[in-house]
Amino acid sequence: MRKTRVNLLESKYMFVTFGILTTNKTESVNEIIDSIESNEIPLDKYEVIVVGDVNIERQNTIVIHDDNCEFKNWITKKKNLVIENSKALDNDLVIIAKDYIKYDSEWYKGLPIKFDIIMNQIRNTQGKRYLDWIWDNPITGNGRNINYSITNHPKMFVPGCFTAAKKKYSININSKKE
Repeated sequence: MRKTRVNLLESKYMFVTFGILTTNKTESVNEIIDSIESNEIPLDKYEVIVVGDVNIERQNTIVIHDDNCEFKNWITKKKNLVIENSKALDNDLVIIAKDYIKYDSEWYKGLPIKFDIIMNQIRNTQGKRYLDWIWDNPITGNGRNINYSITNHPKMFVPGCFTAAKKKYSININSKKE
C-alpha cells in the first residue's frame, strides 16, 4: 500500500454536515454544537442537522423534530433524514453521530480530504478509548477495539455511534419497516 502525503490545510475547503441523533438531550446537543463551533470552521463550510426532540436555535443548525411516533426510536429513519436534508455535495463529508460524540477543537484542521469513508479516534468522558476501530468480537468494551494500525481485519465494521463518509458513499438505508 502506497502512503500519500495530505495537506491538512486543504480540509478548510471541505463542506461538512454534522448530523446529531438525539431524543431530548438539549444540553448535550448544545455542548456538541459548541465543540463544532470551537473548530472555527467558516460558516459557509458546515451545517448541523439535529434529528430529535430538542428546541434549540443555533447558527447553521436546523432541527428536525421526530414527533411522528412511528419512527421515534427508528435510527435508520433518523440517519436518512440527515442525508436527505444535507446541503452536502457528493464529495463533501456527512457525519451521523449520537448525542454523546463531541469534537476536539483541532478536529477540522486535522481532517484529510482524500478519503471515501473515515473513522476517528473516539474517547469517552473519562478520556478512555471508546468503540471506534472495532471488529465483530463478542467481548464488549475495549475487547472490541483493534489496533489502529490494522486496516484489513476481516470482521471490521463501523460503529453506529459515529459514521463519516463522503455523501456519495453515504448509504441511504431503507427506512421502511419490514
